[in-house]
Amino acid sequence: QLSGERVDTAGAPAALWMSAQLVAHWVIRGPFSATVRPEFCWDRDGHWTGFPQRVIALTAGGEYRLPIRGARALVRAEYRVDDSRGGDGGFFAGADNHLTPTQHVFVAAMIVVFDAAGRP
Repeated sequence: QLSGERVDTAGAPAALWMSAQLVAHWVIRGPFSATVRPEFCWDRDGHWTGFPQRVIALTAGGEYRLPIRGARALVRAEYRVDDSRGGDGGFFAGADNHLTPTQHVFVAAMIVVFDAAGRP
């Protein structure tokens, strides 16, 4: 994605940003699968993210699909690391909310799906 626009302020400056991601998903065997997703974002003027910055991220996760009495459960775990570089870019950290260029996130979730297909 590459985007630009004229900002409705004095002098009508141009704002420019771009982003990309590449998703790779593998079914390992049976109900097990894995996903890797590298991402890139560049906001030259800070119009999109609020601050001029470049963010590089990597997400990696696994999934297990389990049938449960007419429903399905998906158990997922993901790890993500983000790196933001720019004048005011970064992520809040610590009790004083200082900015740090890197953040690490781990998420686990269970999604239960009830399918009503074939029912009146």
